[in-house]
Amino acid sequence: YQIKRRNLQRAITLMRKGKGIAEENSFDTLLTSIYDNYGVLMEMDDQLDSAEYYYNKALNLKTRIKDSIGIPYSLNNLAGVYAMKNDFDKAFKMLKKSDEYRAKENDFYGKISNQVMYGDLFLFKGDLDSAAKYFKRVINSKNEAKNNQMIGYCYEKLTEIYQRKKNYKAALESQKKYMAYKDSLINLETNRKIAELEIEYETEKKDRMLAENKLELERRNSLLFITALVILFMLILIWGTFKYNKFKREQYKKQFEINSRMEKEKLRRKIADEKLRIARELHDNIGSQLTFMISTLDNISYIDRDDKMSKRLDHLRNFTSNTLNELRNTIWAMKNDDMTLDAMILKLNEIKSHFAEEGKFKFIFDNNLKENLSISSIKVLNLFRIAQEAIQNAIKYSEGTEIKLTLNYLNNFLHLSVEDNGKGFDVNSAINGNGLDNMKNRANKIGGELNISSGSNGTTVSLKLAI
Repeated sequence: YQIKRRNLQRAITLMRKGKGIAEENSFDTLLTSIYDNYGVLMEMDDQLDSAEYYYNKALNLKTRIKDSIGIPYSLNNLAGVYAMKNDFDKAFKMLKKSDEYRAKENDFYGKISNQVMYGDLFLFKGDLDSAAKYFKRVINSKNEAKNNQMIGYCYEKLTEIYQRKKNYKAALESQKKYMAYKDSLINLETNRKIAELEIEYETEKKDRMLAENKLELERRNSLLFITALVILFMLILIWGTFKYNKFKREQYKKQFEINSRMEKEKLRRKIADEKLRIARELHDNIGSQLTFMISTLDNISYIDRDDKMSKRLDHLRNFTSNTLNELRNTIWAMKNDDMTLDAMILKLNEIKSHFAEEGKFKFIFDNNLKENLSISSIKVLNLFRIAQEAIQNAIKYSEGTEIKLTLNYLNNFLHLSVEDNGKGFDVNSAINGNGLDNMKNRANKIGGELNISSGSNGTTVSLKLAI
């Protein structure tokens, strides 16, 4: 703000930065002065609308924080802007409000300043007589707050008024008095500068001693700085060595993990290949042998035989067919490491079709899965075996007429349940029978939770498995 007369644009730039910092940190008390000063800079740059805007911001902020001493200054600034806009009604209105505040605060300097301001407004308006009256009132005032600079200013304005009124004698008298006050101000300024030079001379010797001490201190600081640099270099070297060793350890660890994954993948492939080989062996050898046995039993059934032998052959043929189906299901699960639930659903549909052909039970398959979920072959096989075991138990022991198989997927869990409408049984006494232990073991093997409930309305086997 102090460089505004030397470099106005630079002053505006710096003041704008200061204003931004104060606004960002909500320095309200400081902002009241900044807004006023920024308005002055806008006024000097002939940006009267901007000046009015910032004077009003200062006034509103002072009003909010109840700065009754600062409010009149903003009102006077607004009065000056309105006068330059030739809106003298607003200008005098602002100045009268300023008078009211200064009367409450007993601000003698503010009161005498307002008198000068009235003179300026009337002069600006062209009312020379009213302006002269206020300037004379200031000069003749007994207010101790007035000073030589203010009196000199009033005489300067009276000189201008008298010249405009062509009263050259009065103008000359005012000019002489103005020059007298101006000379006294110059003398005061000169004395002030001499006093400042004396102070500077007295302090110069102290400054020299301080400079010498500072030089010695800088030498010591330089030595400390060099020492600190050496220590810092050593620390950086140690830190760099530590980081390098850590990096090497991490590299070795990553390489070890990669090698471990590769070994696991090789082992997985070997296991998969071995499973596939075993599946082929089962299919080609045992499967073909069982097929031959079934074919042979079918041929024997056409030969005449007694009823007792016929029942035994039928039982043996059914047992062999079931064994072949179990073998096929095992081979089906062994061929792939990863499968989808759709594959299991197809197998379950085969069971449904089989029972539909026999017509002994009404078989309902309620599949509510919305998506085809990927799952390991081990889980698929065990899920299928649990469902199969529950269905077979219902057929053998429930004495019911309906079996319902349900599949749901909720909150990342697969829910499988097998329900019948049979007579039910005592779960506690039958815990070691009817394949119940087998189902529980299969559920535990794949991390599932198996629950069995039974009553007079039937039995429900349910499995909950995280997918």
